[in-house]
Order: sequence, then structure tokens, then C-alpha cells
Amino acid sequence: MRGWSLFWSGFFHPIFLPTFVALLAFWLQPFELLYYPPQLQMMILLQVFVMATALPMGAVLLLMRLNRVSSVMVENRSERSLPYLIQALCLASLVFVFRRMGVANVLVMSVVGAMLAVLVAWYINRRWKISAHAIGMGGMVAFIFTLNQSAHQPVFLPLLFAIIFAGIVGSARLQLQAHSPKQIYAGYFLGISCMLLAMLPYWLKI
Repeated sequence: MRGWSLFWSGFFHPIFLPTFVALLAFWLQPFELLYYPPQLQMMILLQVFVMATALPMGAVLLLMRLNRVSSVMVENRSERSLPYLIQALCLASLVFVFRRMGVANVLVMSVVGAMLAVLVAWYINRRWKISAHAIGMGGMVAFIFTLNQSAHQPVFLPLLFAIIFAGIVGSARLQLQAHSPKQIYAGYFLGISCMLLAMLPYWLKI
């Protein structure tokens, strides 16, 4: 059981979720992305992976080498502040790049939602530990939900599976005793709220 909990915690590590969200966006094909050629999609996905996943992961590994964090999961609350700020900076840089490229708002706002959630999590982390896994999964669920009216593909099954996986990841974090139930539920609430808030202007235009 612990092995599966470690697997799901690793597979849905928050640092991977911006890339997963971008993949979902191109798969579900909201109207703004419907006619993006495959080459442009691959370029955007590569930028998301490098700036929102690879660079923050590299920073965490460097911090481990410098003994600033004890593991890639950054379990200790006192060690999380700097990784949160690095992740927020990487996401802010990605927003800037997307704006310069003229990338569709649906993708830009999804990154803004993630950045907002990370910044709020950083602030909360100064006094209380909150589940970054739950924040990320909640944000992914909220993102899929906001595409309900604009996606070219049906979103019911992706939304259902996202909710199921969010529950699995939350249960895995509890099984590993990495968080309390309150920290998990607070993470879901924060992730969903920040993503819905960021996507609201896009949703209202549909």
C-alpha cells in the first residue's frame, strides 16, 4: 500500500501538473486552441515542461545537494518556502513568455491560476503546512471544469477521472502521513479557488 501511495504521490507531483494541464488543454481543444498546428502545440508544451517542470525540479535537486531541502517531496514545512518562491517565479516567467508570443488566454490564465495558488501556499506555509499535491489536483479539476462550455471534446470523463485521481492522491498523502485531512481539504479548496478565479474572465467571455 505504501508503494502505491509513493507512486501516486510521485506521478502527480505538483511540479508535473502544469505540463499535465497543458496536455489536457490541447486534448480537449477549447475553441481558442482548436486550430493550433501540431508544431506550435509541441513548442508550447516544451516551454511549459522546461519552465514550469524542469527548471523548478532542477532547483529542488540543487537545494537537496546544498542540504537546503531533505527530499524531492520537500516534506518539512520549514523547507518549502524557497521552492514555492522558485516555482512562482518560473510560472511568472512562463506567463510573460506566453504573453509575448500571443498564446491563447485559456493557457495563460491556467498558468496564472497555478502561480496564484503557489503564492498563497507560500504565504500560508509561513504558519501552517498545506498540501501542495491537493492544491495541484484541485487546480486541475477546476481547469477541466472551466472548459465545459468551450471544449471541442466532451469533458465529462476527463473531469470524472481528474476527481477520482484527486481523491487517490489525497488518500496517498494521508497514507504516507505527509498531511492531515485538514491540510488535504484546504489544499483542494485553495487549488480550485485560485484556478476558478484566474479562469473567470475567460469563462465569462464564452
